[in-house]
This record gives sequence, C-alpha cells and structure tokens, in this order.
Amino acid sequence: MKILAIDSTSKKLSVCISEDNETLSTVNDNKSLKHMVNIISDIDKAFMELKFNIHDIDLFAVNLGPGDFTGSRIGISVIKTFSMLSGKEAFGFNALDVFTVSSLFKNIDKIEKKISIGEKVIIIPLMDVRNHEIFFSIFEVSIVDNKHPGKSIKDIFKNAQSQDVVFISGINDKKILVKKLYDENVLIKKDEFADRFFKLLIQIKKLNECTCSSCGSLFAKKVQSNYPGSSSIIPENPARTKETINYILTGNAFSSYGSIFEEVKNNSKQLKKTKIFIEKNNKYTEARYINLLAYFRAITDSGNKNIAPFYVRDFIPFGKRI
Repeated sequence: MKILAIDSTSKKLSVCISEDNETLSTVNDNKSLKHMVNIISDIDKAFMELKFNIHDIDLFAVNLGPGDFTGSRIGISVIKTFSMLSGKEAFGFNALDVFTVSSLFKNIDKIEKKISIGEKVIIIPLMDVRNHEIFFSIFEVSIVDNKHPGKSIKDIFKNAQSQDVVFISGINDKKILVKKLYDENVLIKKDEFADRFFKLLIQIKKLNECTCSSCGSLFAKKVQSNYPGSSSIIPENPARTKETINYILTGNAFSSYGSIFEEVKNNSKQLKKTKIFIEKNNKYTEARYINLLAYFRAITDSGNKNIAPFYVRDFIPFGKRI
C-alpha cells in the first residue's frame, strides 16, 4: 500500500511517501512559512527519486491540527483534492496522536527497556495552542504478549476490542500498542497546569495502586490521596503498590512554558515510583509518522475519514455571534 502524507500544521512543511510501514521518500521544508507556494513543489521533490507517481498512491493522509490556522488548511485542502480526483481514500489525524507516535519511535529503546523490567510508560503530548492554554492527552504504551509470533496487527487490534487503541506496530520484533487512557483531550490554562497536572499524576498513581470501585475514573472530581493538595486519604497498602510509572512529556509547549514543566518535574519527586522525562526536541510533527498511523488505520479499517480542521475551541467565522 503506497501512502502520501502531508503535515503543514507548523512552520515545518513535511511530505512523506511510504509503502506499508517503509518510508520511501521524505521532504522536510523548514526554511520558510510559504506553504501555499512550496507545497506542490515539495510533493514533486518527494516523487523525484521514485519509480512511480501520484497516480499510484493508494491512500492519502494529513495532520488535521490543532496547529497553524492557514497552514493546516493548506495541507487538508491538497489531500482532499488528491483524494477526490483519484477516488482514493484519505485519513486525517489529530496532532496529539502524531506527536505521540513521533515520541514513541524517538524513544523506543528507552521505552522497551522500561516495559521489559515491569515498569509502565505513559506518553503525554502537550501543545501550546495560544490564549495561554495547553492542550494535551494521555497515552499508555505496552508490549503485546505475543505468544503466537505470526499474529498480525489486524488480529491484535480485533482481539483488543477497544476504540481506545490508537496505534499498533511491529518494532524490534515486538508488537507495540499505544492506547489512549482517556477518551477526551484536555484544554487547560497554563497558570493552572502545574497544580492540576500534579493531581492528575496522583490519580493515575492511585489507579495503579488501588483496585477499589471508587478509583475507576481517571478524572474523578475528588482526588482521594494522602499527597499534598488531596481531599482525603487512601490507606497505605504495600501489597497493592505496583510498578514504577514513567511519563514522557513531549510536544511543542516546552518552548513557550518551560518553567511550568520544570515545576511539574520537581513536584513529581514527592510521588514514589513516578519518573518524568521531558522531551524538548519534539517540537514539530512530521509526515512520516502520519504515514505510520495511516497504514495502521487502513489495515484495521478504523481510520477517521472526516477530513476537517481540528479546533480546540469553538470556531466562529466572521466575528462573534450576536
């Protein structure tokens, strides 16, 4: 399956062509913000060394944002046009999913090592979406217990029977699964972030330690814990204390609000079996990770075929409603 993906949601315009999970050609243009001018020529460059052309593409994919207002729409418009003219399908992906898969591959050796010694790994992509707000979601990475080596990604997805599975891929001879821990993305004011994120860490830790029915919600209204800022106390039970949880914080919010995340990291030292890694070099999403998401969604028949810009807030054209 030949896939063409575009990411124009930031100042870095990215084009990638792949066949199944294998990247064949990439063009990353970060020299200017003239995406409207450069996008077609960058697509031509991506095909330059290949022995086929755009008519041979089986699937198109694009980053839906959130991101640059104009840039996002340029990529979406081009992909929708290619899809309409060719009659081939097109998938769209939330930028948080793309950041997560990007972080997965950039840190795969570390992630595999942590999971192999019985620890948990959670990736949290965080985006600066202006208005002094941060947009994020929460994903857990796991290695599938693959007792049958020939088991396909499609079979694993079918057996998972969960709409929360965002991505499955074979990496280093292992099947890696990424699952969304909460079905909604979160938008939060930057000034509230450090305190509320710390309480979120407490709740995730609580879910990891306690099996009672009252702990079944990740975003419970009350944080029941014996940690600072909590509302009540859960009795200590060493038998229920489980594995260390490793959080990889990634995305483009660090360049805007670096001090906030250092505060989060310092606060987390109060929590036992909690480690936070801040990934500061994953500032821009790239099309090659969209290709991987697109291939997974194609073979599992679970892709988002609604190709429309993703808004973190209600979009009201032509000013405020009266």
